[in-house]
Amino acid sequence: MEHRYIVHPAKLAASLPTGILLLWGGVAQLSTRLWWCGLLFIAFGVLFLLVAALYGRVVHVGPSGVRWTLLGRELRSRTWEQIGEIGVVGTRVFNGSGGRNAAPSGQSGREGLFGPAKRSHIGTPYLYFSEESLTEEQRFTLALKWPPRNMIFLRFTAERVAYVQSSSRKYVEHYNTGDLTF
Repeated sequence: MEHRYIVHPAKLAASLPTGILLLWGGVAQLSTRLWWCGLLFIAFGVLFLLVAALYGRVVHVGPSGVRWTLLGRELRSRTWEQIGEIGVVGTRVFNGSGGRNAAPSGQSGREGLFGPAKRSHIGTPYLYFSEESLTEEQRFTLALKWPPRNMIFLRFTAERVAYVQSSSRKYVEHYNTGDLTF
C-alpha cells in the first residue's frame, strides 16, 4: 500500500496564499501605473510560489520505493535498492546559545558541545532519502545547506518514519535530532 505525504504542509499553507496575494497585489499596482511597486510585488509573489512548489510536493512511499510529484507530475523516483541511506536530520545546527548543536566529526549527531540537544534546539526535522550513504561531515553539510537539491525529503513525523522503515526495511540514520524518539 502506498502512502502519500505533502513535504511540509504548514509551509505550503503559508507560502501559497501569500504568493497568490502578492501576485494579485502586483497586478493591481500595475493597473494603477505604479510600475516599480507592481514589479516588486510580482517578484515576491513568484518567490513565495517557488517556496510553495518546493514544500507542496507530494512524496509517495510504497513497497517498491519512493516518488516525488508536483501537481501529479513525477519529478524524481527511487527504488529502495537505489537508496543508500534514509535519515532524519535537524536543520538548525547551531543552538540558541551560539554553540554548535551538532558536530561534523568526532561526535554523534545526538550530542553537541554543550550536552544533549533538546528538541527545541534542532530546528525543523526532516526525513531524507539519499542515493549514497553519508558521513557525519556530509550530514552536517546537508543540515547546514538545507534544502538539498538532489534528494527526496519530507517533514519528520514519527508515523512517517515508522511507515518508511516498515516499507524499506532499512535503518533510519539520525543527525542533530536531539531528544526526538522514533
